[in-house]
Amino acid sequence: MSFGKPWGYSNSISWKKDYPLAAGKQQSPVNIDVDKAVDCDLLCSIAMKYAASKCNVRIQNKTPIINFDAGSYIKFINSKEILTLKSATVHIPSLHSVNGALYDMEIVLYHKVSGPIYTGDKNYMPGGCAVSIMFQRGADFGPQNTFFNSFIHKLPNDTESVKREMDIPVGDLWGPEMLIPESKSYYYYNGSLPFPPCEEGWRWIVFEEVQGISGSVIDTLRIAFENNTRPVKSLGDRVVAYNSKTEFPFDGELEKKSQDTRRALEVSRQRATNAKVEDLLRDETQRLGVIDREKARTKEWYLSRKMYIKGILLTLVILLVVYAALRLVKHIVANDYLNKVMVRQALGATNVERATRRDLSLEGQQMQQVQGQIMEQMAAQQAAAAAQGAPPGGAR
Repeated sequence: MSFGKPWGYSNSISWKKDYPLAAGKQQSPVNIDVDKAVDCDLLCSIAMKYAASKCNVRIQNKTPIINFDAGSYIKFINSKEILTLKSATVHIPSLHSVNGALYDMEIVLYHKVSGPIYTGDKNYMPGGCAVSIMFQRGADFGPQNTFFNSFIHKLPNDTESVKREMDIPVGDLWGPEMLIPESKSYYYYNGSLPFPPCEEGWRWIVFEEVQGISGSVIDTLRIAFENNTRPVKSLGDRVVAYNSKTEFPFDGELEKKSQDTRRALEVSRQRATNAKVEDLLRDETQRLGVIDREKARTKEWYLSRKMYIKGILLTLVILLVVYAALRLVKHIVANDYLNKVMVRQALGATNVERATRRDLSLEGQQMQQVQGQIMEQMAAQQAAAAAQGAPPGGAR
């Protein structure tokens, strides 16, 4: 896919102005006339080994582009050529037609010997093999529905162009194998990329079985990406071949290559994770070191100025005390509290003297009463004694 001069599917007829390869004689997509297909069981036979992957998505020219992890391969049995699955594009409606009929959706898996499908990349190499699966509204279950439902609801609203690649979280078993139909029979022809720069030299494998797909998946993708297809091109003198085998042959080389690649990828990811952890630990250690140094400098600064700081604090305390005392004196003088206190003290002394005199007078009166009572008692006793000593009848 070209990220060079702007282009759109609506003006595909004018692509050849900016992309001359679009005027070639072996362009894609095409209409597949089933009755005219010829057998190619051996010449176009392939083996396939797909592995689980992360879901890395970008959007260009209203087209979702899914980039897969390494580890998925196809192998042409006759030539022993092995190609690596790189990316996939999703198109609504289908690119290809069968007997003149289009389907609701088509996904194309692009395989190359090396390099990406982006023609502007420095590692780009022309040519490859495109494996196509078509879908029609139908079943709401199955791995194909799980494949699409895992990421379509997380695509951004800006459907025209998202230059950054998004890593969308998916399940551990998510991968391109979920798209492959149960029957492995397919059509085969020579064509081109279905979008600029439309370079030829691409071999196309179009699965015969049309997969059922949930209507909600179709409707969700149609809102953002409808009509992101190039019109069917003339087949010309090309021949569409047909491989009737319903199963892919087992290939030990592909199995080993996929396993080795996946193992290397896991090691690489583990190293990257370890490196990231080490970076985080190093950053955290550096941060704690900076904090410790700052604490040490603060402590050293405080100790070196401890007496000075104490002196300043003591001076501030004395100043506050003096200030408070001055404010208190000012308040006492302003309200004439001293005179009031002296007057109260003087009044208090006079009252005490009066009370003392009153108390002494009462005590004197009480003493006089006591003395009077004593004199009365003595007089009574004398009278009684005199009465006891006199002779009866007054005799002498």
